[in-house]
Amino acid sequence: MKKLLAALVLSLTVFVGRAQECGTEPAPQYILDALERLNLPALVAARTEDDTIIYVPIQMHLIRSDAGTAALSEADLFTAICTMNVRYTDAKIQFYITDQIFYYDNSTILNASDGNSISSLMSANNKPYVMNIYFTNLGQRGLNGYAWYPNSGPGSGVRQGGAVMSYSAVMNGATLSHETGHYLSLPHPFDGTSNNPLMGERVTRNFNETPPRLPANCYNAGDRFCDTKADKRGARWGCTYSPAAGDTDLNGDFFWPDSSLLMSYAGDACRIRLTDEQMAACRSTLQTPNDRGYLTFLPRPVQPSINSAPVLTLPANGATGLHPNFTTFAWDPVPGATIYRLRALSNGVVVDLDTIIRGGQTSYFHGHNKLRPNRSYQWEVTAYNETDFCGNPTSTRSTFQTTNFTATSVDEGFFADLQVFPTLLERNGSIYLQGESLNGKRLQLELRNMTGQLLRSENLQLEGDAHFHTELNTSGVYYLTIRHEGYRIVRKLVVQ
Repeated sequence: MKKLLAALVLSLTVFVGRAQECGTEPAPQYILDALERLNLPALVAARTEDDTIIYVPIQMHLIRSDAGTAALSEADLFTAICTMNVRYTDAKIQFYITDQIFYYDNSTILNASDGNSISSLMSANNKPYVMNIYFTNLGQRGLNGYAWYPNSGPGSGVRQGGAVMSYSAVMNGATLSHETGHYLSLPHPFDGTSNNPLMGERVTRNFNETPPRLPANCYNAGDRFCDTKADKRGARWGCTYSPAAGDTDLNGDFFWPDSSLLMSYAGDACRIRLTDEQMAACRSTLQTPNDRGYLTFLPRPVQPSINSAPVLTLPANGATGLHPNFTTFAWDPVPGATIYRLRALSNGVVVDLDTIIRGGQTSYFHGHNKLRPNRSYQWEVTAYNETDFCGNPTSTRSTFQTTNFTATSVDEGFFADLQVFPTLLERNGSIYLQGESLNGKRLQLELRNMTGQLLRSENLQLEGDAHFHTELNTSGVYYLTIRHEGYRIVRKLVVQ
């Protein structure tokens, strides 16, 4: 819990989301009927006595530009999921990561003015038995996000629907949890009331009102929950509500919506909680096979908590003269860790490198022109796994300095059809290169070890294909840089 709270403080301190709209449609009648059938007081009592946590697997989908750029990093998405875990802690619902992010580099889909392309993407790519969340730019549509209720949306069966989040709202601490509420059957508290306050949910919670006053109807009007205040505000508002003279129900009672409710349209900073009945309804949705019960079918990975920080080993603390294009980072493994986050900050302030390393690897070769020449750097590593990625301890920062160099432009697209194979080699093996667009071109190849030391270099003419003798007789990880006309790419090689 301390880890979750730390992650929440970070997300709310650093990031602010724009106050746009939720694009989720009003709850369909079959959802409202299902909520009316629930015995909510009994479910609330059962949840209080039941300490069982329901774990929900998540598959993240990130839509980027044609060039592969995005406004969010994978680490940002981790932080957003961690914040959501805080919001759902009292509901005893927690979310975990099932796989690497699925990436889609398509500027047309990224900046679409309607939802058709996203729906088509979901129909084709939704992963079964998980909650699929798509991150994109919804600015053209004026939306923060939207989601589908159970048994609706693209896909079918155990891969139906999901949530869609706009880059601008992912880190605001409220929208992702709000859309997840819809995904788990929760309506807006103003649904059915904002468009007709006199015929909608009444403010009173007294079921035995004295006529001519009408009794409470909170279990069959509005959002169907009696522990959420009646709400008629179907547009964004701040954290304090001041009703106008006509903001009354059929009894003449003023509506005083609760700004702390995640499912309301109050300001992002004040929306922090679900009520007991809302939490009970979410759990019921996850425990009902015909709703979202399939989200509990996958066995949750059995992974230990991450209780220690990585110890940094390379570059050595205080190292100088490092080449920005060929910098290798390494650290000692942390028990239970399968994912590491590496950050390098120039002059201790500007984040020039922020990347996720998966597969339990404890080293990273940086060859992407993001580090700056002649700079002082601090760097750090945080360890995670798929079920423990919130507020984990981070290593003590280490320092190094880069040297001057002449920058080289980088364009992976320039080498789009260049094939380099194999990347898993026997000792003294050869690398083969093929690429129609570079046919007849002269390529400069440089082979380096993990410390950036140049081992071999050669110029090759690409005629159909070409091969490069590595002359590597020691097992390990190496990096092959391929240059042509000022462009370059780097490929990792592993010698068995």
